[in-house]
Amino acid sequence: MEPKNTTDPHGLLTPNEAAQYLGISVDKLAKMRDGGEGPQFHTLNDVDAKRWIIRYKQADLDAWLDTRKINPAKKTMGVDGAATD
Repeated sequence: MEPKNTTDPHGLLTPNEAAQYLGISVDKLAKMRDGGEGPQFHTLNDVDAKRWIIRYKQADLDAWLDTRKINPAKKTMGVDGAATD
């Protein structure tokens, strides 16, 4: 995939940008994050706003995508979309 142009000086992506990059909804990304699934992410403390900010590195998104590869010679997709042997 093409590198994401972001306005963050560290190249960190917002959840919206990360979801768009992965081709999934922001809600799906949040559910995966809350469930301990999905790509690695960073939390930054916004002291002034008294909240945590979630950010993603594109390299972490790419690494997560690589773990989702399916070899068509060895796997088939089940009815629910899950890979089966």
